[in-house]
Amino acid sequence: QTALQQVFMNHLGRHGVSVTGGWRLEALHEHADWIDAEVADLDSGERRTIRARYVLGADGGSSTVRRLAGIDRDGERAPQKRLRLIVRTGDESERLGPAPSGVNLVFNAKAWGFLAAVSTREWRVYAGPYPLDYEPTHEELVDIGRAAFGFDLDLEVASATTYYDSSRVAQTFRKDRVLLAGDAAHVRTPGGNLGEGFGDVTNLGWKLAAVLAGHAPDALLDSYDAERRRHNWRIADYALERSRRGHELREQIRRDGIPDDADLSPEAQQRRAEIGALIGQGRFESAGVEFDERYDASAAIWYEPGQVDTEKPWQPDRYEDDPRPGHRAPDGYLDPWGDTLYDRIGNDFALLVLTEDAAAGQAFAAEAAARPLPFAVIHLPDPAVRELYGADNVLIRPDQHVAWRGAQVPDGGAAAVLDLVLGGARDSAGGQAESELAAAGSGAAS
Repeated sequence: QTALQQVFMNHLGRHGVSVTGGWRLEALHEHADWIDAEVADLDSGERRTIRARYVLGADGGSSTVRRLAGIDRDGERAPQKRLRLIVRTGDESERLGPAPSGVNLVFNAKAWGFLAAVSTREWRVYAGPYPLDYEPTHEELVDIGRAAFGFDLDLEVASATTYYDSSRVAQTFRKDRVLLAGDAAHVRTPGGNLGEGFGDVTNLGWKLAAVLAGHAPDALLDSYDAERRRHNWRIADYALERSRRGHELREQIRRDGIPDDADLSPEAQQRRAEIGALIGQGRFESAGVEFDERYDASAAIWYEPGQVDTEKPWQPDRYEDDPRPGHRAPDGYLDPWGDTLYDRIGNDFALLVLTEDAAAGQAFAAEAAARPLPFAVIHLPDPAVRELYGADNVLIRPDQHVAWRGAQVPDGGAAAVLDLVLGGARDSAGGQAESELAAAGSGAAS
């Protein structure tokens, strides 16, 4: 996280974006065309008002923005709490080596979970579960830290952060001019996919940019909530169930016995092998969680006739490349130098033209230029890519999701498609009827 934060700061600096800390959000006042944020300097108490078209709350699980906007959360409250510790040691290179493993999995009678190297002297360790009102002593936490290493050593607890096995998802990610992202929008049990916050920003970023640049109506921002909240609930439900199964496994293993570290008897080795097999079960069960980021209930996706009703159900343990609208566009290498399709697409809308027929590309390019909308037409007349995508032309959004595909430009023209994927109502985007949707999908594999 520290390294990523520095990357973000450097990126903002290259784009001339200022970053200011030390101010606390005090109030939000919404008007017809803007929103005012009142902030106070933490040291001096000086107050200022910042006026903007939108406020994005990315201020964590106890989000002040969410509270001021009056957005409630749904989900289960945790019956217990757990602690994420940072412990600091001396020089243990003689026992651990000069470059210790970044992540180690610990399973013994006292410690359970990660022993992760933050540096050669700082480590992440997990403790608990504890009752919600219980505060473990410093000695208890030190004992857990030592148990994670598996040998006696001097260490101190540098920090202890509380987390919970629970799902708490905002009832909406958008309320008028207030938007939520990351933990402000959804907190869940650790485990599974840790990239939902990135997915939020990738989805919302291009939409905010399109609205602010005048390329899309304000209504496009409604699709952010429709797409991301449904996806976040899938991940949250999976993570909570996975955590429950993990705790049940832990208790089963402890009940059946864990050999002492000093016990090297054949019986102890056999028991360790049994424990390893139990732990290894289902280790590859999260392919869908990690890769299947699909949007199957969005007004800003030009779905194919009957597609939503015939989709295979989302499953946490399964993923297959699926080029249909709403799914992530299948990626791949395009040349021996390592450039991928996503590299070629860049950060704007792109139309993949997968045959020699350039008519659709010309129509979309002309319509995008008339708006003017940043847009690229990418010609890849490769039979293998055409077979993979199941259509002659594929429109891909800036967040790499397929927005439309078809053999030819549908009735209503490229304008109808762009109107819809930029937030226009379906019946206003060229008067789309079911028959016209069928024409749009005529070149697509079902």
